[in-house]
Amino acid sequence: MYDLCFDLGTGTGAVFRNASPSGGFRVGIDSSREVLGHFDRACGQPVLCPVEHVSRAFRSGCADLVVANPPYFRIGCGRRSPDLHRDRARTGDSLLLYRFIFAGAYLLKPGGVMILTVREEGVEGACTGFRAGGFPDPVVVRSRGVFAVRGLLGDPFDPENRSGEIGGV
Repeated sequence: MYDLCFDLGTGTGAVFRNASPSGGFRVGIDSSREVLGHFDRACGQPVLCPVEHVSRAFRSGCADLVVANPPYFRIGCGRRSPDLHRDRARTGDSLLLYRFIFAGAYLLKPGGVMILTVREEGVEGACTGFRAGGFPDPVVVRSRGVFAVRGLLGDPFDPENRSGEIGGV
């Protein structure tokens, strides 16, 4: 159960449409006006905002849950989608995954949960990003060929959370 959930890179809001109806208020964030035009407002509130601007548009530490399925195709690597709209939505630079993770960490309350779906080849990078973003022990879950990395945001001021100390000591 959560009071406030964000979906970073929500697109049309399919995650919210397919999710359990229980829970609190839902905010879908995307940088495409075109796809947000198809967002089902019965599932939540769409917001036009690039993920790198989340810290300018929202209050820090407001969410209990953040979900994301960030772009997985790095420019210059692999095969691009023949669908132009999908290609634009799925393409980003090598730091885009980390922007999603850090935006999620910014939005979450200490103890909040972030769930990030990735391709198998992106699991290691996602785990690294989670640790850097303040999620000390990310968990990898595989279900029906889909990989997800789940992290519980630590409190950097909690003396039991050694990962938040300078230098990771």
